[in-house]
Amino acid sequence: MLIRTARTFGLGQGRLIWKVVIPAASPFIMTGLRIALAIALILVVISEMVGATSGIGYFILDAQRSFRIPQMYAGMLVLALLGYALNRCFLFADAYLMAWHKGLTARQK
Repeated sequence: MLIRTARTFGLGQGRLIWKVVIPAASPFIMTGLRIALAIALILVVISEMVGATSGIGYFILDAQRSFRIPQMYAGMLVLALLGYALNRCFLFADAYLMAWHKGLTARQK
């Protein structure tokens, strides 16, 4: 519907993509990036556990294998705080970059 309307107004292919397609897809792109951030963090930690000699994943696994339980839980807490902080930073960036979308889709009371 949006593409047909834009073509009716005479937008070319490049302007159509820049002015219609990307803005319409951007909320879904941001959601995908947020999910990808969580998956990337999980994969990095798992990779460190499997094949690295440093990193938080290695630290947690090494502490678990050496029965240093308080250090293991400290590493897990640091990992959880890192994930939370990254998510909050992404939400802040999302709110800043997508303010125009939230303003357009907000319900009027």
